[in-house]
Amino acid sequence: MMMPQFQWLMAQSFGFGRASILLLYETSLKALGGLRGVWKEPNPKTISTVLDWLIKAEMIEIDRGRGNRQYTLISIVNWGNYQGFDSEGVTENGEGRKQQADINKNEKNEKKKTSSRKRSPTYSEDDTYFRMAQHFHEKVSAVAEEAELNHLIIKADLQKWADEFRKLVELDKVEDKHLIRDVMDWVTTDSFWKTNCLSAKKFRDKFPEFALKARSQQQPNQASRKQKADPRDKEIAFQQWISEGKNPDEFDWGN
Repeated sequence: MMMPQFQWLMAQSFGFGRASILLLYETSLKALGGLRGVWKEPNPKTISTVLDWLIKAEMIEIDRGRGNRQYTLISIVNWGNYQGFDSEGVTENGEGRKQQADINKNEKNEKKKTSSRKRSPTYSEDDTYFRMAQHFHEKVSAVAEEAELNHLIIKADLQKWADEFRKLVELDKVEDKHLIRDVMDWVTTDSFWKTNCLSAKKFRDKFPEFALKARSQQQPNQASRKQKADPRDKEIAFQQWISEGKNPDEFDWGN
C-alpha cells in the first residue's frame, strides 16, 4: 500500500524527481493516513513512528528542512529496484498483466478439468446400464401414457437414468440384474407405485422397499402354483419310467 501512495505523490507533487517526495505537514497526514487502506488521520506522533520505522528499515531517507523552510523531503532508498512497475505490479511492457492472464487461464482450465471429472460418464446404446434405462423408460412411458402423465417424463434423460442404474449396481451393490429387472416389472404393474415411480432416481432410492414388497407378493403365488400341480405331470413321469425299462406295475401313481 505504501509504494503506490508515494508514487502517486511523486507524479503529482513538486518536481523533486522520481526518487524524492516533498511532503508538507498536511500532505504528510493525508499520505500516511491512507497507508492501511482505511482512512484515519494520524497524529504527529503516529507519523513520526511510521517514518522512524521506514528509516530503520533503510527504505527512506528524510530531509526535514532548515530554518523557516518547513517541509519534509523523503528520498526512497534503492529507488532503481522499484522501476518498471506500476501500482498493480505490471511492468511497462505488460509482463505482469500477461502473467496474471496466464494464471487466470490455468485456474479456469483446472476448474474445467475438475468439472469434467465430476460429470457423469456417457453411456453408449449397447451399454448394459443404458439398456436397463431403456427398458424401465419403456415400461414407465406405457404407464404414463395410460394415466395421461406424459408431461412428467417428457424430459427424461436416459444418460442420467443409466447412471442411476450404474450407481444401483456399483455403489449400492445390487449386482443381481435379473432381480432389478423383476423389480422394474413389479413397480410398473403395482397399483400404487406404477404412477408414483416415474424416474430411475426414485427407483434407485426406493429399491430396497420395492424388492421386499415384490418378493412378498410373489411367494404366495409360488405356493399356490405348487398346490395346484398339473395332473399331466404324473403321466409324463410314467412315460419316463417305462422308457427306462422299469416295470409299469411298480410305478407309484400317488402324490
